[in-house]
Amino acid sequence: MEKKEFLKSILLFSDLDDAQLDFIINIIKERAVKNTEVVFEEDTPGDAIYFIQEGSVRITKRVTKKREALSFLRKGDFFGEMSMLEDEVRSATVIAAEDSLLLIIEKKDFLNLLDSHPDVAAKIMRSMARIMSFRLRSADKQVRRNLILSRGYVWSSPVIVGGNIYIGSDDHFVYCLNSTTGELVWKQETGNDVCSTPCVAGDMVYIGSDDHNLYALESRSGLLLWKFTTESKVRSTPWVKGNTVYCGSDDRHVYAFDLSGKLLWKYETGDRVIGSPIVSGNFLYVGSSDHYLYAIDISNGVLIWKFSTKGEIISTPTLGGEMIYIGSEDTNVYALDSAGGMLRWQFKTEDKITASPAYAKGKVFIGSHDHFLYCLKADDGTLLWKFEAEDSITTSAVAMSDKVYFGSFSGSIYVLDANTGNVLKKYHTEDFVSTAPAVYESQIYVVSFDHNLYVFDGK
Repeated sequence: MEKKEFLKSILLFSDLDDAQLDFIINIIKERAVKNTEVVFEEDTPGDAIYFIQEGSVRITKRVTKKREALSFLRKGDFFGEMSMLEDEVRSATVIAAEDSLLLIIEKKDFLNLLDSHPDVAAKIMRSMARIMSFRLRSADKQVRRNLILSRGYVWSSPVIVGGNIYIGSDDHFVYCLNSTTGELVWKQETGNDVCSTPCVAGDMVYIGSDDHNLYALESRSGLLLWKFTTESKVRSTPWVKGNTVYCGSDDRHVYAFDLSGKLLWKYETGDRVIGSPIVSGNFLYVGSSDHYLYAIDISNGVLIWKFSTKGEIISTPTLGGEMIYIGSEDTNVYALDSAGGMLRWQFKTEDKITASPAYAKGKVFIGSHDHFLYCLKADDGTLLWKFEAEDSITTSAVAMSDKVYFGSFSGSIYVLDANTGNVLKKYHTEDFVSTAPAVYESQIYVVSFDHNLYVFDGK
């Protein structure tokens, strides 16, 4: 895009005519930055304002020992404008989120413009005042949302039951929010990050923490009823069937507990169990980083069969009919006979698979790091359609009512027609989406890495 046309699209210069824009073009410099390159560090002198002509950047700030994401800016956005108004150091760090092209106005050139063309400078300052006022109002709303979801990043998918949202955060808390208002109902602190997705069963919430514990919380109050300590992080999502709770751990084991937290049995795999177990009939199915999918007898923890892939299995298996489906970091989707573990078919993608498959109406939906969501015929693995997203798909798809919902690392949420793969709706967040969306009463709930829980109208 020509510089003048690009500058016309920026609100800061919206009041300038063509001749006045030429003054801006004369003082603008260009800077190309690579993905993850630091544009400037916080606490360094502010000496320029930056405009994103191509690409995107992430604004971060050091809070205690952790760097917190504040916002995610894309083409047409600008940052560093406070350096034009005050002699203070930078309040945040800016890092390129991809290869980007930035336009720069240095402070000394801007001050010269103030002296030589005060009419141009006055228009820019009026626009800057309007924009900063809007940003302050938006920031106030952002703070209120973040007070609910905390200052931590969220790897836990939201679970909605009975009008409440349950979710974990790496600020060490488990949260319960009202699904209509977003108001905090309760929060319960653990000893470390909470990356596990909660399992809500009856009046209980079961969830793991990086402090090595599985927690059992009362769903209405968040009261801790019991916890069980494993030998490593618990990032697996628990599964409840009848009077038994099942969960995996990074300590290589799958555990079974009764509802009081008493250990019934544990089974050792060859590596971490990050994915979540599922139970059907008398079998528990779970993948491990040792490349195997396991089928275990739920009555005694004895191995029934195991199937080897050529990559780590972080994906959670999905059942459909008499088959079980799983994705592997070896880039393949596998369909196995659920009773005997015999391979029925496999489908190869172009990159690793960490997302879990979804099964609905004879179709399997699964995303890959190759940017595609695949729709496969469940009985033989035939490709029915594929949809290319803007970035990697690490989130599990949700299939219901002839629609498929999923997010991607671009920060987008897609709603596709399950039969054709056509886009029905697309929503945007301010950072990447790495957890599965939840759909409840025609609303789509999704967490972005900008710390916020978004609610979109799915009608």
